[in-house]
Amino acid sequence: MILSSNLAGTDGIHWKYQPAKQHGDNQARKTAFIDAAGSDTIVIPFPTADISAFNAAVTQAIELRRRADGAGGADDDDEVEDQPTPEVPEGARGLLAQLFTTESERVAAAKLLAASIRAAHASNPKSWCVTNPAGRDRIFMNVGNLRVLALIPVKS
Repeated sequence: MILSSNLAGTDGIHWKYQPAKQHGDNQARKTAFIDAAGSDTIVIPFPTADISAFNAAVTQAIELRRRADGAGGADDDDEVEDQPTPEVPEGARGLLAQLFTTESERVAAAKLLAASIRAAHASNPKSWCVTNPAGRDRIFMNVGNLRVLALIPVKS
């Protein structure tokens, strides 16, 4: 996909725009992204108890990627029909209950996951997924090949 997480620093997650579509002009896409964002990399603040800054930054990154992709023409994706915005997927609900033992942790994790899903889905219903790799004790929210969220319980 186009955005990939290259590193995380003390200031947040660093997302770098890397156009790689088979059709159209990838250089025009990159130029459009840099013109709009001021750089080829966006720093997303780490999610905290107040997820609004994280959610706003993810939403901005997805929108900048969409606009830059359009600037290069010949989109590789099919037309996307209007679909209802999903909440937390059913499988993730059960996994949240297994991974997070207190109600407050489950609610906070579910809210963060739902906000991230809504932001991704509003941009492109086909671009996001929620995974539980190899049944490990974590839930990932991915947009394309970019991991935007990792929910991992703190072991005491």
